Amino acid sequence: MFQSNISKFHSFDAKSRIEVKKEHTFFVYLELSLSYEYHELCFSLQKYLHSLPLYLALMTFLITLKAINMRKKKKIT
Repeated sequence: MFQSNISKFHSFDAKSRIEVKKEHTFFVYLELSLSYEYHELCFSLQKYLHSLPLYLALMTFLITLKAINMRKKKKIT
C-alpha cells in the first residue's frame, strides 16, 4: 500500500509533485507527508511501519516528534 501511494504522486501537477527516487527512504516520505500534509501518504507510512513490529515504537516516537516540530514551526511563521 505504501509503495502504491508513492507511485500515485507521479500524477500530481508540477507545482505539487513529489520527486520519487529509489534512494529515498521512508524518512524522506515522512518529511514530505508532514510538510505537505499528504494524509494518504502518512497513513500508508503508518501501515507500513505496523508491518515492522521491531521498529514500530521507535518510528511512532519519531513521527510524533516530527509532527510536534512541524506544528511549532507553523505557529512561529
